[in-house]
Amino acid sequence: KSLSHYRDTKILELGAYPGKKGLKYSTSDHVVRDVNVATGQLTLDSQMYYFDLYYDNGYVKATIRHGSTNDFTYEADISDKITFDTFYPAIMIYDAGGHIQWESISVEPWTHEEE
Repeated sequence: KSLSHYRDTKILELGAYPGKKGLKYSTSDHVVRDVNVATGQLTLDSQMYYFDLYYDNGYVKATIRHGSTNDFTYEADISDKITFDTFYPAIMIYDAGGHIQWESISVEPWTHEEE
């Protein structure tokens, strides 16, 4: 995908890609880069998946799962890659090649607490 909108200078996305799944980001140069991406295709047309993405002050926690199976998981401080001062919650759908059915979408505050 190409990025050119003024709001796409700070994107953190959790997604399914051709043969891959994981976290990607973009900054002011509008280039999409991997934070952490794993190989393996998700079968989106015959399975219910849960995409969970949490971010707080440089710390990210992300999972893709179906049922009790984790298909992707990543948790780390990524403040060296991307930081946010303004948030634009977004859902991006591209190159789906068919249809996607959404059951529910939740956007809510989350605070990372050190253990």
